[in-house]
Amino acid sequence: MAKGKRKYLRWIIIVLGLLCLLFVIVVFVLTMPSPTLDKRIAEFEAKRKIPDSENAAMIYNKLFEDYDKNQFESVYVGFNFNDPNLTRKAWTEKDNPKAAEWLKMQESTISELIKASEFEKCYFPTPFESNSFSQHVGTFTIFRNWNRMLILAANNDFGEGRFDTAIGKYCCSLKMAEHILQQPFTVDYLTGVGIEGLSLDRLNRHIVQTNLNERQLKEIYGFPIKTKDEWKSIWSELYQADKLYDEKQRENLTFLQRIQMTLDLMEINYRNTGQIFDTSEDSIHKIYLRNLIYRRGDRILIGLRRYKNRNGQWPEKLEEVEPFIEDKEVFIDPQNNSSFVYKQTENGFTLYSKGPNNIDEGGKYDLPADDWVVWPLP
Repeated sequence: MAKGKRKYLRWIIIVLGLLCLLFVIVVFVLTMPSPTLDKRIAEFEAKRKIPDSENAAMIYNKLFEDYDKNQFESVYVGFNFNDPNLTRKAWTEKDNPKAAEWLKMQESTISELIKASEFEKCYFPTPFESNSFSQHVGTFTIFRNWNRMLILAANNDFGEGRFDTAIGKYCCSLKMAEHILQQPFTVDYLTGVGIEGLSLDRLNRHIVQTNLNERQLKEIYGFPIKTKDEWKSIWSELYQADKLYDEKQRENLTFLQRIQMTLDLMEINYRNTGQIFDTSEDSIHKIYLRNLIYRRGDRILIGLRRYKNRNGQWPEKLEEVEPFIEDKEVFIDPQNNSSFVYKQTENGFTLYSKGPNNIDEGGKYDLPADDWVVWPLP
């Protein structure tokens, strides 16, 4: 090989070596845990922590210890937990004696969950370590099963004519969802939204289809469902917690694992053609807005039922319901800051959001149509 070419190749090797060294240094600096990480985590926890005497988690933790997953498996209990005749309708002991018998065995757990719902706040220590985080995520299945149990019990109460007791159990399930939403991670938020959405779905069916009186409707309306748009503060808290968790995980990785994690994130970012956190925020924000639609829709449905109780029929226009609803903000569709669509139908009425495009597409959600239906429920 000519002397000039060898010299040129040597310089290429030197430059590539320096670039690799620079890359390693940059990755090391970027992935190095902050010396103040533990301090920031401690400050984060200090802001969240509450006295045990005010903490619903003290009750939940005791129930976790006694939890038996087999008690929530259809194959063991002898009835289908997903039977729509139990989950979406009022039912009696005569309709399903096995389910009624099972609920009697769960009375002590239901009683404790109702006690927990009387607490305004709930604090579980933030699981920044991977092993404790896995245990934390494992409780989500338990909460979902408890939610199904409360819905089954409430629907049974409705079927047996115990309306006040049924409402109490639905309010309990909504409070349990709120307690989960008070936890800091995005996975907590998504779990809480899922439980709340299911509870509102089932409760709204009774609001429209059951002859609840004025006192009972006011009791449901009095449950403090958050209908204001608080997305900025919610996302700020979720982002902060997730970021701290990510930093803590990096701290526990070896140097080579940190490099691999950085490369993985770079690949994900490339696929998404944008910042990974921006993409996550956009996705979670859509879920947040749809949940807010259901929250505001719940308030509107209560107003509609109060109107029908007073006048014997559903109103012709949504404006006629305004005297029955104190918070006028609920009439604003959060996806487009316009109004909800309300129309009378042969079977009653329909209520839906016009979606982000703010175009009335007849209550259809089949992209590009993006309406979001509040009622009738599928």
